[in-house]
Amino acid sequence: MIVTSNSVTHNITIKSLIKIGQVDSNLDVVRDAVISVASTLGFSETFTSQTVIGVNTVGVLSTGITTTTFNRLEEKETQQTITFNTTGIAATSFVGLSSLTEDKVLSWISSDTIAGIRTANETILLERKDRVLNPLKYDISPTKLPWS
Repeated sequence: MIVTSNSVTHNITIKSLIKIGQVDSNLDVVRDAVISVASTLGFSETFTSQTVIGVNTVGVLSTGITTTTFNRLEEKETQQTITFNTTGIAATSFVGLSSLTEDKVLSWISSDTIAGIRTANETILLERKDRVLNPLKYDISPTKLPWS
């Protein structure tokens, strides 16, 4: 499942399953799922610089402004193991292992859990972007006393 928020794209998948051999009369019951939220954020970083274009006949430098843009991609993946309650599974709602789909397993996971992982990844990626685009906000260093 792919979700986009705040210009961050989240690819939500199930990486692996762990099963119990038997619960009541049900065989091969999924007990745990490892969910992955792989988040990406693309943005552009632009630099301008003064360049020497040439020298005129009297030796004066001729300069111009050059703009360079770099496309950047920041990535953050979080994996979390989710344990399901397997007690008292009704035979009418049980889905056998061979009939499971990724969407079905994802539907068993609380939307709050997925939203929490997405938000955490998003926060990290947006800060990484801000550190690139606004480095002075993060430049912490000792300084001389202004009155000395």
